[in-house]
Amino acid sequence: MKTASSFIITLMILFIFTGCSVTTSSTEVLKETQASEEVKLALEETQASEEIKLVLKETQPQAPILSPEEEFLNSPFRVVAIFHEPKSLYDIIVAADRSDELNDTICGSIYSGPYCHFFIEEGYHVDTPAAKYIGSYRTEGYIISDSVEFIGDTKFRFKSGEGDAGWFSTIEWELDVESGELIELNREEYSVDY
Repeated sequence: MKTASSFIITLMILFIFTGCSVTTSSTEVLKETQASEEVKLALEETQASEEIKLVLKETQPQAPILSPEEEFLNSPFRVVAIFHEPKSLYDIIVAADRSDELNDTICGSIYSGPYCHFFIEEGYHVDTPAAKYIGSYRTEGYIISDSVEFIGDTKFRFKSGEGDAGWFSTIEWELDVESGELIELNREEYSVDY
């Protein structure tokens, strides 16, 4: 009888432990099911969000394709001068910031935007690569066209001038087209008494 009762006790203990492990397994399965439902819900929300983004993208107005002339007119720069010397290997293009408020037919002046933007182009030819940006500088006046001089293969010299109400100044500059360094060489200021 002792062996039968100890056998029953052993079975009961096994049943209890087995039942507990089944209960634990059921709880774990339930938690995993809830987690997978949360993942499914998150995926559905993400898909819905992507569909909304796609619809918004399709309904937004697309930028029009511009002709080269329109692109030029819409660019932030306005070409104010092109300096060319037949013996030089390059041309210098000077541009101003486009503006409705200031004079954008010149640059560097108190009556225009303060910066002149310099570009270099290897002569005008169908196979010439696009102009290369050198730099933007405060020239403290508009560029005096007849002062321009090409020095060797890498230097560009010019004068800028500024004046108003009885004073005038000229500054001589030298631009290294390879390094982009602009050096002030000389400054002269004049005043007139009325």
